[in-house]
Amino acid sequence: MPSHISHIVFSDLATRDHSWEKIRKVFKHAYENLHEKFDWYLRADDDAYIVMENLEKFVGQYDSSKPYLFGYRWNFYVKRGFADGGAYVISREALRQFYNEMRYNQTLCPEIHRAEEDQELAKCLSKIGVYPSKSTDAYGRQMFHHFHPLELESSFLFQFIAKYSFEKFEPFPHHYSRDTISMHHLSPFEMRMYHYLLYGVKYHNRTPTQPAPVVSDGNWAPLTTSGEIVKPQ
Repeated sequence: MPSHISHIVFSDLATRDHSWEKIRKVFKHAYENLHEKFDWYLRADDDAYIVMENLEKFVGQYDSSKPYLFGYRWNFYVKRGFADGGAYVISREALRQFYNEMRYNQTLCPEIHRAEEDQELAKCLSKIGVYPSKSTDAYGRQMFHHFHPLELESSFLFQFIAKYSFEKFEPFPHHYSRDTISMHHLSPFEMRMYHYLLYGVKYHNRTPTQPAPVVSDGNWAPLTTSGEIVKPQ
């Protein structure tokens, strides 16, 4: 990582198996050193790509002085689900409550050795009445994505997502919001390509109110300016 980017390293917690221990230390550091500086805190894997403008627009609808947790929601392990660890964002108040729970109530939020920190975070917050909030657009399409689009070609994964996704799951590309915030399981090359397509390509004769077409039932079907799919006749 470039030296000019502020970062901390936990050399004794080097593997994914230590994710829960690491995220506790990360959020402890964030609260004790940054709590008054920021309203929202993003946690993302190193194979995730974030469209920051869409994230900023999304969280701008909410009050960070209230406890919020946003991300792709799964409906297992924790009652009312958990936000997937590929990328999730928590409000300043949710961070404060999590910090206090870690510090003062080890029975509610124990420090255990576990890789699935997203599940443990949701479990801790659920014990004080904080649950993942809805993170889909007005049409029910996902803004945070856990799987790479090509992974969705797997019938096993498709069935898994359909069964365990908190919101109704639709095949690609119908579950992808035009306001997508995060993509996951990307290679470094794919991240650079996504970035170039978003910020480097000049689009002629198309305004932001004219969405790109999407594939529908094997045909090219345009969207209305409101974002609804026009079904082929």
